[in-house]
Amino acid sequence: MGASGLTWTYHIKPNIKFENGRTVTTTDIKYAVERTYAKDVLPNGPSYFALLLTDPKYPGPYKDKTPGKLGLKSVDTPNATTIVFHLRKPFADFDYVVSLPQTVPVPPARDTGANYQLHPVSTGPYKFQNYTLDKQLTLVRNTEWDPATDSNRVQLADKIVVNLNVNADTIDSNLIHNFAHIDMPGTGVQAAARAQILSSASLRQNADAAPSGFLWFTYINSKVKPLDNVHCRRAVEYAADKVAYQTAYGGPVAGGSIASTVLPPNIVGHQKFDLYEATTKPHGDIAKAKQELAACGHPGGFTTSMAFRSDRPKEKATATAEQQALSKAGIKVTLQGYPSGKYFTNFAGVPTFVHQHDLGLDIGGWAADWPDGYGFLYYLTAGEAISPAGNTNIGELNDPVVNKLFAKAVATTDTAARNQIWSQIDRPGHVGRRHPAGCLREVAAVPESQPDKRICPSLLRHVRLRIPRPEVGHRA
Repeated sequence: MGASGLTWTYHIKPNIKFENGRTVTTTDIKYAVERTYAKDVLPNGPSYFALLLTDPKYPGPYKDKTPGKLGLKSVDTPNATTIVFHLRKPFADFDYVVSLPQTVPVPPARDTGANYQLHPVSTGPYKFQNYTLDKQLTLVRNTEWDPATDSNRVQLADKIVVNLNVNADTIDSNLIHNFAHIDMPGTGVQAAARAQILSSASLRQNADAAPSGFLWFTYINSKVKPLDNVHCRRAVEYAADKVAYQTAYGGPVAGGSIASTVLPPNIVGHQKFDLYEATTKPHGDIAKAKQELAACGHPGGFTTSMAFRSDRPKEKATATAEQQALSKAGIKVTLQGYPSGKYFTNFAGVPTFVHQHDLGLDIGGWAADWPDGYGFLYYLTAGEAISPAGNTNIGELNDPVVNKLFAKAVATTDTAARNQIWSQIDRPGHVGRRHPAGCLREVAAVPESQPDKRICPSLLRHVRLRIPRPEVGHRA
């Protein structure tokens, strides 16, 4: 990092090979970074580079008219193993940003836009043999990979077969009977398998429930009426039955502990608080919910819709449980299920779709891009994170105070001081003119110390039940 915090220089290892034998250079990494700007072609994934680098208006390589389609001026490649990033403003966590998969080198000549997912060109120990979208992926050894250049990975199995869109109970059965070794989503076993594991000493010996730092929650969209009224959002928070939510994800053993904060305890910056009685009244407080309904002009309740991933049994159970809980306060919820593969690209992650279909509530989950408050909170709560597709700030919180706190944090080089700011975003904190700052906008208990224009509903910290398999790896 340069003295100003605006220039970051990295050097890559020489003689790394693509699967076709061509040597990787830093222009391949620059091109990969350029692809992250092309949200019209590649809507998923974070937008850190477009937000942080000096040319945010760069259109992406597919509209780039410069020779080689390498017109991103904020990234220099002075030689084949050196790459330099130029930032608009200091960003103390930039090392984390460049460690994300978005800097995996992409050879421009092999890029096929959205279809590149069908055969990305490997630099690791395995490469694609074939891939049928949404059905099956087969990986085989990459003969161009040199273990001498890679101390982090090994090449053990000759072939790895990944079956997609498999019934969740079938996955659990296959893991238990050693027909499969890993569940890639890693969100825990279903109820039947959990009961089987907990009642068997041998199976239980190969299982764990390690804290993951993962959160299950329901987004509350602050633009969908009447949830644009903070009191209506509070009503949802008070009416939500956190125990029923937890039970739908597997109960205390597999479903995790009930959370009253957005930041999990294992994320730097976490501070404990319980604004909406999530832990003291975990079944909800209907009386307070009705008070908030009266305050928002809907004393008899209101109607809205809830999105969930229809091919995830736990999410369906969660949606049903929340529907029943909210109905006790007079809030009528229509459930809308959508496929996981397009949940964020076509449905819950598209603000226009959310508004048009009255999706005031949307079930989701989140794990930090990196283990501090920015890595966890930014894409859920920052106004700049709102995007027309692949949106992660599904609550559409765009609060000036929260946005300013993010700007202050990333410019703060003192680690301890920076970490104090994350709790201000997560919880109520008086900033400036006693403006409450903080709220995982619709992920969980909204940090609000007085009436404000943002609020969030039920949030669980998720602890996953995992089944390690000694042959290859473990279920996560």
